[in-house]
Amino acid sequence: MERTLKSMKKTYVICSVLLFILLVASALYAFLHLKSTPTEVVEIDTNVKTFTEPSKTFRFMYLDTYILSNTDTGYSTDWMNGSVEMGRVLARVTIPKSFQPNTNFSDARFTVGTSADLTALKNCLVGGTNQVDINGTPFTVFIMADAGAGNRYDTTSYRTVRNDQCYVVEYTIHSTNIGNYPPELGITEFDEVQIQSALEAMVHSFAFL
Repeated sequence: MERTLKSMKKTYVICSVLLFILLVASALYAFLHLKSTPTEVVEIDTNVKTFTEPSKTFRFMYLDTYILSNTDTGYSTDWMNGSVEMGRVLARVTIPKSFQPNTNFSDARFTVGTSADLTALKNCLVGGTNQVDINGTPFTVFIMADAGAGNRYDTTSYRTVRNDQCYVVEYTIHSTNIGNYPPELGITEFDEVQIQSALEAMVHSFAFL
C-alpha cells in the first residue's frame, strides 16, 4: 500500500513537472512569435470623401479629385438621362478631362436623381436589362449609348422605386472620336475600363439611410 502511494506520488510529480515545462515552452514560443510578427497597419485613403444628402436619404463615396455639385436647382429633366418627365438632381459628381489627359476622354458625370412624376414612376423599371443588389436595395440596370458630331455618350443607369419615387443612380462617359485628332497631337485612346471602374465604385458605395 505504501509502495503504491509512493508510486502515485512520483507519477503526479512527473506529470506536474512535464505540464510546467509545456506551459513555459508555450509561453516562450508565443512571446517570441509575437515579438517577431510586425504589427499590421491599416491605412485609410484620405482622398476618399463621403457625401450624405442633406435630408439624410442616402450617401455615397467619391474621390476628392472629382468635382461634386449637390445643389438642388429645382425641377428639370436632367434628373435622368433621356427623361422627358420632371424630377430633381440630388447630387452630381464630375470626373474631369484631367483624369486622363492627352486622350480622347472628355469627362464623365455621375448623377443621383429622383422623380415622383406618375409617368416616370410607372416607367421607372421598364426595359431594363437585369437586376443587381446594391447595399440591400434592388436596382434595375439600363445601358444606353448616343453619338453625334464626333462625340460619344455611354450611359449606365441604375433605377429603383422607393417611397413612391423613381430613384436613379447613373453615370455617363463622354468621349470623342479618336480619328478626329491629327497624329502629331499625340492623342491616345482613353482607358475606358479605368473610368468605368471609378464610376462603378461610386455606384456601389451608394446606400439609402
